[in-house]
Amino acid sequence: MRAKIFLYLAALNVLHADKSKLFFAPKANLYQHYIAEPATVAAMPRAFKPRQKRYRLYEAPPPAPIKMRHIMTSANLSYFRPTKSRFRQIYGSALLNYRLSNQLQIWQDLYFLLDINFLRKVGQSLGSNEETRLILVPVDIGAQNFFPQLKWLQCYLKAAIEVNAVSIENKNHYVEDIGQSAAGAVVGIGLQIRERKYFIHLFGDYSFMKLKSFGKVGVQGGDAELGGLILGGGIGCRF
Repeated sequence: MRAKIFLYLAALNVLHADKSKLFFAPKANLYQHYIAEPATVAAMPRAFKPRQKRYRLYEAPPPAPIKMRHIMTSANLSYFRPTKSRFRQIYGSALLNYRLSNQLQIWQDLYFLLDINFLRKVGQSLGSNEETRLILVPVDIGAQNFFPQLKWLQCYLKAAIEVNAVSIENKNHYVEDIGQSAAGAVVGIGLQIRERKYFIHLFGDYSFMKLKSFGKVGVQGGDAELGGLILGGGIGCRF
């Protein structure tokens, strides 16, 4: 046994000229001696090799992709047919409705809806045939859900509350002018024919709304029905 140890130490002395450092230096210095010469570390006996610290690499998960919410806006022109025959007798059976439609994606095919409409018409009061001017600014706030049919064709259903700013100027001395707001509801159906980020918008809506009208002194007022059917279309862009 002693002979084996002697041969082992002799082999180390052959590798290094400075024998005093090998036999008498502390073990930490032996490590530094071998680490200073990389080629010698490979030939070093396993018992004298410095231990390498093992680090577990931690890979951070990739950041979640940012989901972009789509925004759609379109300019539309539509035909408004009032429900009540009395309204049609005064202002006619057709009114042009100018609409700016905006949608913001909430979740998948569900969108927040904001439609701003503008209608203006000059008519004649019943009986006296005096001029009366009507201005309506309905604002629809609600939701719109798409049902994809094809890549280029999207159908949707719409439901919203409608707040309407109404202005009526009458030259009839028995009916006072009206400047007030009214609330109602609107439901609709439509489709979009898409080509990349542009689309053609076709739609049909039906609104429900009543306005309280007041007569002048000694004259009874009544409720005016402002609802009706809206059919139209336009062009828009999708961001």
